[in-house]
Amino acid sequence: VKYVLEHGIDQFLALYSNYKGEVNRPFLWGDEVEYQLVKLDPKTKNAKLWLHAGEPLEQLNKLEDEAKENNTLDKLEGLWRPEYASFMIEGTPANPYTHTLASIASCEKSLVTRREMLKKHLPDDVVPLTLVNFPRMGTIDPRTGTS
Repeated sequence: VKYVLEHGIDQFLALYSNYKGEVNRPFLWGDEVEYQLVKLDPKTKNAKLWLHAGEPLEQLNKLEDEAKENNTLDKLEGLWRPEYASFMIEGTPANPYTHTLASIASCEKSLVTRREMLKKHLPDDVVPLTLVNFPRMGTIDPRTGTS
């Protein structure tokens, strides 16, 4: 805790000295959502982490590359990055939000649109969940003896 406190103060002071003279700088902010990709098996009523996040991530990043080439990044709803493990993807807005009421109000729509965008690039039996932890991570299925 002491280390974090000391370095946090150093970082704050460095940022403060870099920006203290600026006025009318726009307030920009964003969000990020970590999606866990879960494969559902309706026959066994089983849910397992899907360890192939790289597949949809590659497709989603192609959309970003195309938008950059065509100078249409402002029309793209989300950006996608790898997250902690091969069953996770991080989604962020393609453009920052501002201080305006319209921008703040657009946040929820952006969250919904990004989830739908991700779902289009997943197999039908895989769903993006936004849980802190997957309840079955590391457990053994007592019926099969496998994880």
